[in-house]
Amino acid sequence: MKAFKETSVRIITDDRPGLFFVISSELAKCNVNIKAICAFREGEKAYFYLLTDNCKKSVELLDAAGLNASIKDVVTVLAENKVGEASKISEKIKDEGINLDFLYGTTSSGSGVCMMVMGSKDNDRLIRAING
Repeated sequence: MKAFKETSVRIITDDRPGLFFVISSELAKCNVNIKAICAFREGEKAYFYLLTDNCKKSVELLDAAGLNASIKDVVTVLAENKVGEASKISEKIKDEGINLDFLYGTTSSGSGVCMMVMGSKDNDRLIRAING
């Protein structure tokens, strides 16, 4: 497992049908790939967190489309897709007394690599805790 500092896209906007389509099609038109995504609705607001292969371009495109996009610092962790990996990572975080602000991730089939995207008040400390 290895932790890295990256940036992601955060969108907070009024909820309406078709937002996922608007976001994904705007990015696809300009050849930006979504590597990980978390989305949810709370009240009348929609929240999207995207890890893309070009964060700066993503924010520019989504702002031009009328969405409230911003850059958010995150930590990504690449790990094997096997039983116990999440436990090993979470134990390191717990042992350092770090409280996570958010966590989402991807999976893979078989024995491939999966990715967790997370953040805390001190992402540098979080990276050090995971990487040892």
